[in-house]
Amino acid sequence: MPQALTTVLTLACFSLAACATPPAQEWRLLVKLTEPSTDTLSIERRASETARSPVRYVASTSPQWHALALSCADSAACEQAVERLRADTSAYASVSLDRRRRVVTP
Repeated sequence: MPQALTTVLTLACFSLAACATPPAQEWRLLVKLTEPSTDTLSIERRASETARSPVRYVASTSPQWHALALSCADSAACEQAVERLRADTSAYASVSLDRRRRVVTP
């Protein structure tokens, strides 16, 4: 088989394999801080460090209650990250999954 054809087929296989990997999961969380804060970057950074997974700040309902989005490879990784957040009682009085129903607009 010619070298160029082998290279093309190899690249095609890698491309298909990349498409076959499951996308990262995103879990919405509601957290209650032990100390009220409005510093969104600080809240996001602390949550990311504690969870050891990327966390995106979403919104707040008060200086103590904040919505965060946790990104993980799979459900097991998200569950472990949530447990790490719950274990950090110096920063979080409460960590729960946001189970509110979202309306998706087209």
